[in-house]
Amino acid sequence: MTPTVRRRVAYVLVLAAVVGLCLALRLPGLGDKPLHSDEGVNGWFTLRLYWWNVYRYQHSDYHGPFLYYVNLVFFWLLGPTDRALRLGTVLGGSLAVLAMIPVRRWLGAVGTAVAGVLLAVGPASVYFSRTVIHEVYLVLFTLLWASALLRYAERPSL
Repeated sequence: MTPTVRRRVAYVLVLAAVVGLCLALRLPGLGDKPLHSDEGVNGWFTLRLYWWNVYRYQHSDYHGPFLYYVNLVFFWLLGPTDRALRLGTVLGGSLAVLAMIPVRRWLGAVGTAVAGVLLAVGPASVYFSRTVIHEVYLVLFTLLWASALLRYAERPSL
């Protein structure tokens, strides 16, 4: 195996370990704590989709439908439980670590690994990734947007 291949394999193994760490911190006891008020509202909107296929956007009060449709997939797979309701944000928070891959070119391998570990174990990141709120997806998509913007700045094209 060449040194380049060894480095890439090591990089993939480190990323897999960090994502595994994310899941190990976020999955246990996911349905144990009661829903707080925001989670209850988000759960109600998801239940309306699940039971009656109804979603009505109210721009003055709520976020868009992305969270509810992600939650709906887990309701279809696992049934309408608190655990199923929170699984989407667990995965979204864990995918944020993988969203660091495209910025490796600018942060370097060590910087990307450190950023990924901090996203994996940071108390705020773990807490909010275990809560049914929209902001987890905001972080994930902001990371993806920033990496796309950096890529475009480096080489503008469609």
